[in-house]
Amino acid sequence: MVEIDELNHATLLYNLYKRYTNNEIYTYVGPILLAMNPFKDMPQLYTNQILFNYKKKSTSKTPYEERRNHPPHIFAITAMAFKLMLDNKQK
Repeated sequence: MVEIDELNHATLLYNLYKRYTNNEIYTYVGPILLAMNPFKDMPQLYTNQILFNYKKKSTSKTPYEERRNHPPHIFAITAMAFKLMLDNKQK
């Protein structure tokens, strides 16, 4: 949503509606992850392959740049948190 020219309440809600109808329940708004309840099971979002793809981010040297290469997901947030935790432990 950071790429929307004019972000206001109407464009935010419309964009969320369009993503929801496309079963895209996760959306970044800057550094924030918005999650919408799909009111249905969505096992395709939580496969081992998807987990592995996001898990690689926790050991990446450039996790913020890689974030743009993957769709928004809760696994991305946890990978970033884990990466920051490891980085702070080393300091």
